[in-house]
Amino acid sequence: SDLVEGDLSQESYTYSGEEFCPGVTILYGEEALQEGIDYSVSYRNNVNAGSAEEADAPAVIISGMGTYYGELLIPFTILPKKLNSKEAALQQKKIGVNDYTTAQLQAGLKVNATVTDKKNKSLADVKFMLTDGVDYEIVCTDNDTVGEAVATIKGIGNYTGEVVLKFTIEGINLAKITFDKIPT
Repeated sequence: SDLVEGDLSQESYTYSGEEFCPGVTILYGEEALQEGIDYSVSYRNNVNAGSAEEADAPAVIISGMGTYYGELLIPFTILPKKLNSKEAALQQKKIGVNDYTTAQLQAGLKVNATVTDKKNKSLADVKFMLTDGVDYEIVCTDNDTVGEAVATIKGIGNYTGEVVLKFTIEGINLAKITFDKIPT
């Protein structure tokens, strides 16, 4: 039959913050077509997490050249990266009772990632900070009184999983308070 088919070198990746550019083999019947002569390759949505089943899935776009025309879209999946408790730390582990706000507790999440080239060859290992409300949500419990409290960090967007971290809400030490004389 005169059917053009495409196979990817890899169909699933885990989010790293970098582009994924899977290799592709294109066949017309049993004949292998040549990139740059018979077709060109481009990519769409190939950085952020997404499923091959989604309408705007990460995909390889094959555009016909020469004798071949039209486009062939080959979707693939980028899985969210799992949050790791070894990579997460709170910016402040002790917070004064009068100073406590969720903003002060923002998680200092650093994620390790491997930067790769278009052939998925490792170039460098990097660390980068995640953004509250974009990469994770933070929910605090036991945080209404002085003592130990818990921050649960849940991955969203390009991240998945949960990390549970503890922090302390400190009381006010009355021995350290000084009073000024009241003017008469």
